[in-house]
Amino acid sequence: MAFLNVEHNAFYTPHPFSCGDPTFNTCETTTETGLAVGAGIEAMVWQNWSVKLEYLFLDMPSKVASFTDNSGRANVTWNDNMHVVRLGLNYHF
Repeated sequence: MAFLNVEHNAFYTPHPFSCGDPTFNTCETTTETGLAVGAGIEAMVWQNWSVKLEYLFLDMPSKVASFTDNSGRANVTWNDNMHVVRLGLNYHF
């Protein structure tokens, strides 16, 4: 399980977005819950040193916001999925 603190904002060219604008129904900072899957490998390369490689995939829910103005209705979609790759060098005491 993964937790991600996100802030979603949007900009609409004819009317710049501002929080609280009634034509937009989203301007939020929230904590999303999703799935985290990953793997890693570590190998000793010298007496007290090792290198590691890690991969992490975060599968978070998509968010859709709708707003309406004089030209009609539009949707904005955020996809907060992430791929994280870490390369590290560790010293072992």
